[in-house]
Amino acid sequence: MLRRGSKSAKAPKPAKAPKPAKAPKAAKVAKGKTPGVFVQKAKSDVYTVMLGLSLAAILIAILFMYLEMRRYNMDFKAQSVLNAGPAAIERLV
Repeated sequence: MLRRGSKSAKAPKPAKAPKPAKAPKAAKVAKGKTPGVFVQKAKSDVYTVMLGLSLAAILIAILFMYLEMRRYNMDFKAQSVLNAGPAAIERLV
């Protein structure tokens, strides 16, 4: 007969439950809080800088095109042709 606490008849220990997988660092949130709409701002790289430079170049080109059109008094509504009458239109065609 075995006495209490004897070494020869130990009951097997129950298996431990597996640990849950750790969340990635970016997805960690404070305890009790869920992630919201606001997230960490992405860092800019060389492509972001190139995009900004191309935007600046396009805006400068639009400015120069506007100044050039003002210099030559461009008429986009064609008022001079409409006021001239049908004879002027026939000459153009």
